[in-house]
Amino acid sequence: MKTFFKIIIALAAVAALVIVGVIALVRLEYRGKIYEQIQHIPDASVVVVLGASVKRDQTPSQALEDRLQVGADIWQADKAEKIILSGDDGRWAQPEIAAMVGYMYEQGIPDEDLIADGNNARTYDSCYRLKNEIDQDKVVLVTQGFHLPRALYLCNKLGLDAWGITSDLRTYDRGEWFLVRDWLASLLAFWDIYTQALPTYLK
Repeated sequence: MKTFFKIIIALAAVAALVIVGVIALVRLEYRGKIYEQIQHIPDASVVVVLGASVKRDQTPSQALEDRLQVGADIWQADKAEKIILSGDDGRWAQPEIAAMVGYMYEQGIPDEDLIADGNNARTYDSCYRLKNEIDQDKVVLVTQGFHLPRALYLCNKLGLDAWGITSDLRTYDRGEWFLVRDWLASLLAFWDIYTQALPTYLK
């Protein structure tokens, strides 16, 4: 019986090490492509603002508002010609795209410089569509620091030359939970790339 429990403990330890290793790989592989200041990001024709939740009144949440603001700031600094708004159009969860477009209009971004892509249930979908449907090569992703490592991993592994800039303009409610959730989501990101999963809209 003691031998049995020792085997179980050893297997659990190995599994834990594998899980930690996968999470570390996803979150650290492209850390050199993360920037915190707009003036330091490489010039790219397209900046991609990744979607996040909206409030009950259909306006951007704090996290989404900050992503949009940084995206608008990049465009206004002439670091990108176009802004892709990539999220859910309400088909799977929330009408993120309508809130994102409305916010950009308020910032004075003209319609011809916006590309709304609402066909995405999750980050993997956004990266897949950027490469395979919207035909992009080099992009700058805009999202919070807890999300950016996973987003860069997915986009770069799917064939994009993706860079990123953090959009942490404030301290967020439940910020620790968002970080833990993204660590766990990093396991799914690794699996999606390993299995060459289809995006949600093609399943």
